[in-house]
Amino acid sequence: MKLTVSKSKNSASFYVQKTIRKPNGSVTTVTIEKLGNLTEVTAKAGGKDPYVWAQEYVNELNRKEYDENKEILVSYSPSKLLKKGEQKLFNCG
Repeated sequence: MKLTVSKSKNSASFYVQKTIRKPNGSVTTVTIEKLGNLTEVTAKAGGKDPYVWAQEYVNELNRKEYDENKEILVSYSPSKLLKKGEQKLFNCG
């Protein structure tokens, strides 16, 4: 995920965006969360620089997403025998 700041002459808007690849192969950017305009983000930051706070927030979201999507290794033993009559395959719909 990345932080995108859209600046205008009056204010700046902060967005959390993520780049994804569609099934047809094209790449697009999806807005995950709108953090708000400059005054709203300044209020959320609690005295910190709003740009620094927003980047730290995005880094925290990236860390959480990485922790949720970690690979899990499952080891199988080819020498272990399976019990006869025990269901090993389930069709869950």
